[in-house]
Amino acid sequence: VNKQTKESKSQVQERAIFKLFSLGINTNRDEWVYDYSPKVLKAKMQYFIDKYNKNLGQKTLDYSIKWSSSLTAHKASKKICNEFKNDLIIETHFRPYFKQFHYVEKMLNHRLTDNHYVAYGEHLNLKNPSISINTGNKNFNILGSNSTMDLHFNGDTQFVPFYRYDKEGNRTDNLTDWGLAQFVQHYHSSSTVIARSETTKQSSSSLDCRADARNDDKEITKQAIFHYVYAVLHDPIYREKYALNLKREFPRVPFYADFWQWASWGEALMQAHIGYEAAVPFALMRKDIPPPQPSPARGGSKGRPKAKLKADKTKGEIILDEATTLSGVPAIAWDYKLGNRSALEWVLDQYKESKPKDPTIREKFNTYQFADYKEHVIDLL
Repeated sequence: VNKQTKESKSQVQERAIFKLFSLGINTNRDEWVYDYSPKVLKAKMQYFIDKYNKNLGQKTLDYSIKWSSSLTAHKASKKICNEFKNDLIIETHFRPYFKQFHYVEKMLNHRLTDNHYVAYGEHLNLKNPSISINTGNKNFNILGSNSTMDLHFNGDTQFVPFYRYDKEGNRTDNLTDWGLAQFVQHYHSSSTVIARSETTKQSSSSLDCRADARNDDKEITKQAIFHYVYAVLHDPIYREKYALNLKREFPRVPFYADFWQWASWGEALMQAHIGYEAAVPFALMRKDIPPPQPSPARGGSKGRPKAKLKADKTKGEIILDEATTLSGVPAIAWDYKLGNRSALEWVLDQYKESKPKDPTIREKFNTYQFADYKEHVIDLL
């Protein structure tokens, strides 16, 4: 209760555009519960679950698996971990423009909360357009997603979804009626337009938020506000003006002139960011040369060229491995940054070959090779 206004927490919460917000999923054992391959992920999880359950009767911890305070508490209470289930493997946005397979058993993910189930459903697999906000003391950035995301998806990630789901899978708006009323009052204060809430059965693509000749008479909807917010938070002038505020608190949303133009921009941005895998490929030039014979000293194996995944921004080139180079990357592509990396650099970084830090993963499950994902990465870039 607010001591000054005597209002309940729920009443205070309603005086915001979004009702639900949450951190991304904090696993505390990324190398175990994420993987490029669902087959490898299954093997890791079966090993982990078996080791954990066998350790329940022991006084010491078996450090061949990764412990956290929550898992240690489960062990103390002698809680058995359920056997492996294939339907608990889903795709999660791990980093910008990079998805991983994720095993979403609640016990094995350090901070998998009720908020995540409200946002993505009982099995965490329902689509939900969301705005991911980097709330850490770093460069402010946001990125759209329609699936679960890691805690560090685009920084120290807090996300606000468009929908909320109940246990039966029914959805309702996550934008508040209070927020809708503020926009209606501001933009239609001199008109008799009555805005309605979205119904729970509307599809996310059923509303037309594009500007037209009669925008003054258009009905402001919650989905249009969602897109408006997405556009405004991308505005470089807004980010520069409120840079200090954005490092220490959630964004506050101003009323810009021409609501529908901003809503249209936001819709286009959201579609591009969520649907990036369906974008028309850019015409990069690909050059392949026969790779030298592999040798242990060079790191190659089974006739596969050594992975490099390096960028030459000056030349506009991406060197994937000893055999393949992409060229013709426009200079502006490197300027499109999320945090300290461009979108292209995020992709290159996540597909590099490196030794796992976890000793058990390194010894038993280190199967990743860039060559297995090379064509996918080329398409993605």
